[in-house]
Amino acid sequence: MEVSKPNNRIGLIDSLRGFALLGVLIANTLAFAHKEKLLPNLADLSSSPDLRSFVYFFVEGSFYPLFTFLFGYGLAMQLAKAEDLPYLRLRLTILFVFGLLHGIFLFSGDILHAYALLGLASLPFYRHLINSKHKVRFFSILLILSVLIFWGVFELEANLDASSFELTDYGNTSYWSITQQRFSDFLAALITLPIFSPQLLFFLGLGMVFQSRNVLEEASHHRRFWQTLFLICTLFSLTLLGVFYLNPELLTRSLAQSIELTLFSPALGFAYFSGMVLLYPYLNHLLKPLAAVGKLSLSNYLTQSLVMTTLFNGYGLGWFDRFSLGSSLSIALILFILQIILSNLWLRYFRYGPVEWLWRSLSYKQRLSLRRQR
Repeated sequence: MEVSKPNNRIGLIDSLRGFALLGVLIANTLAFAHKEKLLPNLADLSSSPDLRSFVYFFVEGSFYPLFTFLFGYGLAMQLAKAEDLPYLRLRLTILFVFGLLHGIFLFSGDILHAYALLGLASLPFYRHLINSKHKVRFFSILLILSVLIFWGVFELEANLDASSFELTDYGNTSYWSITQQRFSDFLAALITLPIFSPQLLFFLGLGMVFQSRNVLEEASHHRRFWQTLFLICTLFSLTLLGVFYLNPELLTRSLAQSIELTLFSPALGFAYFSGMVLLYPYLNHLLKPLAAVGKLSLSNYLTQSLVMTTLFNGYGLGWFDRFSLGSSLSIALILFILQIILSNLWLRYFRYGPVEWLWRSLSYKQRLSLRRQR
């Protein structure tokens, strides 16, 4: 099949992808650099506000939905080009292999394998989804399922004896021992993927539906839509924040945590997202450097895991749980700034990121040209 050209990209989408990748890095820093702790809820902010709770509610729960949404949006863009399904199946299968290797050998919190599997599952239903008259019913069911599932998960977690779990000290452990632990964690993630699929499918499918309306490709023509979305998401998230902050005993802790993870944080994320879309025409020059990070999103995502695990794991510098969260986040921000600089330099000379080039070459079954022609 004909190889698509890398020049036909949309700066806004790449900038949004780069923005989402920053949030993913900040969220993953909790796992890269620190031991797991009991998940907070919004009521805790009134009694014991801390940086971890802020990152959990205002970053981790907000940016992963955006990253998933953008994956669905990008997949729909490829489907809209009428590319053949065998090519897309191969492309997603290769992505799963990347996720498998990443999850076992670098970071068990990998998300690529889940995107690949759910993307493969969604391919046959794409046309039906975007043409269906029952989209609201479909997404409502997924959302309700997500709330109920996470409610059950948090309820189960609350009844478990946390002291019975032995946490790996990644700062004083060999690479082989850590890899064994990662394999165990990754296998558990694969087994439990069906449990968490409704929420992932919700945002992946939402990305597909949004793309069918070209709301990002023609953002200036859909400005009223983005203004409405920004207003709704902002008011909704602020209302939930106020309710849980002022009435901490309104719901059980597990139900409150479920609502916060499935409703509050994603709504806040889409407020960020729609706000950035609205500001893009005015801040284009400031946001343009993020587009390079977004173009190399797969390479940058994997590089983040490589660098952060080398810094914090015992087989590297062994900094795990040795710094405050603020210091760890500062290291993550320095890394992201370096990624902005290096991504822009890389794209001066090369057409794709290194992993993107490998992915495309394997998908097209031919060695593609990497260097830009002068």
